[in-house]
Amino acid sequence: EASAVVQAKGESIVKISEGALSLEEAGELAAFDQVVGMRVVKQVLTAIAELMRQGRPTGRGLCLVGPPGTCKTVLIVLVAQLAGYNCLKMAQVKDALVGRSEYLIRLAISLVAACAPAILFIDEIDKAIPGQHQGVADGGVSSDQLAQMQQFLARDDLRHKGVFIMATSNAPQNLGTALQDRFVFLPVLGVIPDEIPDLLRSFVPRLKGKLLDNDEGLLLQAGQRLYDLGASPRQMLDVIQ
Repeated sequence: EASAVVQAKGESIVKISEGALSLEEAGELAAFDQVVGMRVVKQVLTAIAELMRQGRPTGRGLCLVGPPGTCKTVLIVLVAQLAGYNCLKMAQVKDALVGRSEYLIRLAISLVAACAPAILFIDEIDKAIPGQHQGVADGGVSSDQLAQMQQFLARDDLRHKGVFIMATSNAPQNLGTALQDRFVFLPVLGVIPDEIPDLLRSFVPRLKGKLLDNDEGLLLQAGQRLYDLGASPRQMLDVIQ
């Protein structure tokens, strides 16, 4: 019954926002302790979630920076869950119709405020929010989007109403300086070799009946090899499968 309510809520948000927003919910990883490694990152995010839960302003937005496959999206959803916030993910809303992109951003922003307490989650923000240099090429649409988001991020009243902005990025250097000033950047790095055996063990439920040799020495060797190859957790799962 609870899952049906969540599904209906998610469908309503997509419909009302005309596809500009979607409701993000925890998946297989439903708690921070199920995420292997990243001890410091999880401590920081747990502290931020506690501040949010207490209704205390948390300052600027937070952007998780790191390579693909390092659970950045999962971590943001878990912050929302721990804080008791809705997690609303903004779609890339650039539209060919004149004025449509600007309208969708205004609609999304108003809905996020109406759904407070809420996290506005912007995935790959360096791509989702165009930089100033793109404004000339598309007739000013990108410049207008950028201006709207900057105004939204600058509104101190929203923090007191329970609206917090979180984002992810693989290339934060591509953000303009005005946007960079609106965020605190938290590095999210991959697991280290000693943590990989625990990561591999966490994959066992996904192996559809296949067994994983639990020999610690073999797992450490495999971990070191995967680490040397620069494999992300997602790629490690592909290897195991």
